Amino acid sequence: MAIQISSAANPRVKETLALAKHAERARRRETVVEGEREVRRALAVGLIPHTAFVCPSLLSPTGLALAAQLRALDQARRTLLVEVPPELFAKLAYRGDSGGLLLVIPYLAATLDSLTPPEPAFIAVIEGVEKPGNLGA
Repeated sequence: MAIQISSAANPRVKETLALAKHAERARRRETVVEGEREVRRALAVGLIPHTAFVCPSLLSPTGLALAAQLRALDQARRTLLVEVPPELFAKLAYRGDSGGLLLVIPYLAATLDSLTPPEPAFIAVIEGVEKPGNLGA
């Protein structure tokens, strides 16, 4: 059963807000996923969020379907589903267009050994990048 939180002083909210800092994400081995597309992709690959924040009044029809999936995970006790009002969701979300969905997910434990690239494969390894955001440029 989803819990409802309406205060920014709630410890779960404070813990989630702390994930804005890289050091906190690295320490807890968790990160945040927000928005319909990103949540859909995370669920499609089998990621089980630790916590799912949902703002029912911001959900689109697609968001409602995703929220139903999250509710099923909550009922199976695999995820904690938290419903929040729009003003609290606005504090939690980094983006303005998150569509009322935000997940706290575990870091993936992927290694180069776990990769199974198709044949022929082209793999680039980038080390010591000063500004990772510029890689696509």
